[in-house]
Amino acid sequence: MTDTSGGDEPSGLLRAIRSGRMDRLTGDDGDLVTRTATADRRAAHLKVCLNAVRQAGAGLSRVSDARALLDQLCARLVDSHAYEDAWIALLDRRGWVEYVAVSPGLETPRESLARALRSDPLPYCVRRAMAESATVAVDDPPSLCGDCPLAQAYPGLARLARVVSFADRVYGVIAVAIPADCPANAEEQAILDDLAGDLAFTLHKIEHMAAVDEITTRYRGLFEHSPIPMLLIDPVDGTIQDANPGAVAFYGWSRTALIGRNISTINILTPEQVRRQMISAVTRRRHQFDFRHRRADGSIRDVEVHSGPIETAGKTLLFSIIIDVTDRMRQRQDHGESQSVLEEAQRIAQIGHFDVDIPAETWSGSPVLDAILGIDDTYVRTLAGALALVHHEDRPRIRATLADTLLADGRPFDQTYRVRRYADGEVRWVHGRGRLSLNAEGRPARLLGTIQDVTDRELGYLRLNDAIRDLQWSQRIGGMGSWCFDPASQGFRVSDQFCHIHRIAPVPGLLARTEFLALHGVGDRGALSEGVDAASRDGVPLDRVVMLAHDDGTPRWVHIIGQPDPDGGPAGTAVRGIIQDITIQEQARAELRQATDAANRTKSEFLANVSHEIRTPLNAVIGFAEVLASETFGPIDNPRYKEYGEHIVRSGTDLLNLVSDIIDLSRLEFGAMELMEDRLDVAELFQAVVRLFSMRARARDSHLCIDVPATVPMLYADSLRLRQILGNLVSNALKFTPPGGTVTLSAALDDDGGCRLSVTDTGVGIASNQVDRALSVFGRGSDAYVRGQEGAGLGLPLCHRLAAMHGASLRIDSEPGHGTTVTVAFPRNRVVRSGNGT
Repeated sequence: MTDTSGGDEPSGLLRAIRSGRMDRLTGDDGDLVTRTATADRRAAHLKVCLNAVRQAGAGLSRVSDARALLDQLCARLVDSHAYEDAWIALLDRRGWVEYVAVSPGLETPRESLARALRSDPLPYCVRRAMAESATVAVDDPPSLCGDCPLAQAYPGLARLARVVSFADRVYGVIAVAIPADCPANAEEQAILDDLAGDLAFTLHKIEHMAAVDEITTRYRGLFEHSPIPMLLIDPVDGTIQDANPGAVAFYGWSRTALIGRNISTINILTPEQVRRQMISAVTRRRHQFDFRHRRADGSIRDVEVHSGPIETAGKTLLFSIIIDVTDRMRQRQDHGESQSVLEEAQRIAQIGHFDVDIPAETWSGSPVLDAILGIDDTYVRTLAGALALVHHEDRPRIRATLADTLLADGRPFDQTYRVRRYADGEVRWVHGRGRLSLNAEGRPARLLGTIQDVTDRELGYLRLNDAIRDLQWSQRIGGMGSWCFDPASQGFRVSDQFCHIHRIAPVPGLLARTEFLALHGVGDRGALSEGVDAASRDGVPLDRVVMLAHDDGTPRWVHIIGQPDPDGGPAGTAVRGIIQDITIQEQARAELRQATDAANRTKSEFLANVSHEIRTPLNAVIGFAEVLASETFGPIDNPRYKEYGEHIVRSGTDLLNLVSDIIDLSRLEFGAMELMEDRLDVAELFQAVVRLFSMRARARDSHLCIDVPATVPMLYADSLRLRQILGNLVSNALKFTPPGGTVTLSAALDDDGGCRLSVTDTGVGIASNQVDRALSVFGRGSDAYVRGQEGAGLGLPLCHRLAAMHGASLRIDSEPGHGTTVTVAFPRNRVVRSGNGT
């Protein structure tokens, strides 16, 4: 239905005008524009009429008010200049004319019109409108319209007629005469369609409100005072006409929401099934129904509905009383399913039940028990037959339990034993429970109980016991024990082998944290405790070697490894680990270290002694070679002797330097070298080194440079050893720098107050993977250029150790083809500050 009060437009013409689509309605001639403006005014008048119908209908609640509404509507249609005149016939449910409303201009012929509408045949316009169920245009000769006032009063005007109906209810017919300047086209017919639709809805509401008023008068007391849900339902379309407070409370909808709701939205049956049930109730074939109703919260309830017809205002309604039987149905269903549920539960759990008649020495059992024992209905169910199913190794124990524990003392039967299935001889584990009941004389009468197949569980226990036994033997053989830290209790669960390693008695429960730590050496307890906490708190694995604390003072070592459990708890993650006795390994390592130290000392002593013994004759050789080379005692006739003497001097000097380095390394390993420390001027130290190597640099066509800022302070160090360090570094730099290269000695202060001495060359460089090798004793680079140079590989190791004696570090930064920088970084306590010493 079209809502012209502020929603959709009432008609196609009105929609076009109000939307501004005038180009579709206007043409080249102005006359059409004039008619369009008239239609605009008429549409506005009709909108006023439609609003008047709705406003008047909103306040009407009695049947008599419907007549006043029709009179008011006819007057409004004419007063608004929408139509010339109009009449409306009101029909009852039987189709008889109940009232005729006319506009003021038709007041005189009202009675003749009423007679025509009550006669047979009906007026022409009424017959056409009812036949087509839509607005029809009547522009035929007046002879076809009989005594219709509109036809007689306006023979030259077009007339429209429309049935006023809502759903299947026909409320009447409306007829109007259109102004002379308006054609009876589709737009005009659409306007009347909207008008008739709104009028029909208003009449429908008035009629139903009147019916409810009548029903309310008769049944209001029952509705308002009974807590039982009650509904009034129209059996024709299934709409709920009224609902009492009990229904509101039961269904959860408000009364307003229930009234007008179709019962099919509550009953879970299909609408067709609901319709058939309502017919059964109306015809009194049935009055009690079992339904399932849906409530506002979506829940479904089982209801028992008692329904019967009542007559009110000439209309039949169903008066229905609803009783909630959900709990009753659930109890009935639960009771009906209890047996099947019990049998299914027994089948799933593999539990069968038995009933022993003790005086008769017979028994019966459930189907599940028969399946467990592998028997059928033909098996002899005597006590002897039951004992025959018990495994022969367990039969004496079960017989004694039945005789002594159960029958003699009356205590419950609770045993796990084996049975041999009768059908196939398979051995199964079962767990039996039973309780004895006595007769009136106090003698044993019945034994009721259950037998459960626990084969999988028992076999699992056996495998678990075997695994535990294997683990214990493995731990004993490997000298290992297991432990688990529980963060909640701060305790340790330890294995028997753990206790054996620590020489304590087995701990059945938890070992306290303090007791656990007390088993280990005092110096290791703090680190061990923090390691366990770190594994539990942060997931950091524990891996430590600690000493054990034994009363006899015998040193023993264990290796403790722990990993956090992935399933952590609210108090932290459990830590599981092992402990292994590694005393033998540690003793072997100690003995190996002692042997290695002894060998190193022997080697150093040998090298020192040999080097010392070599130095004395070597000095003599070098001295006499220098005499020959310098021709101290006169010229030598053959110049080749002089050349050979110079070769002897150079080779002897190199050998003497090598021997000196060996002696120094030996003294460092012995710890016999002492530093003679004093304040040193870095610039003077660099100059002394440059003077020492200037001739060698010129001979190799290399350049020696010094870069010492004035801000570099003095160092507190051993002058001889510092010159030895710089000399070795400059010697190596010249050795591995091709002719034309540069070697630079530089110094700088660090951000932390230390001092850095660097030797940088533009030589061949060294690969990063060769640095560690170059710092090892007798280690040399592996490339061809390095192998082609002289040297024993003692210079850099000696510099590294001499720097370490000063608390300094030695770092090599190099890249093949781009030179090398060797930096000796002295700490700030080696830097002499003005007025403060070191």
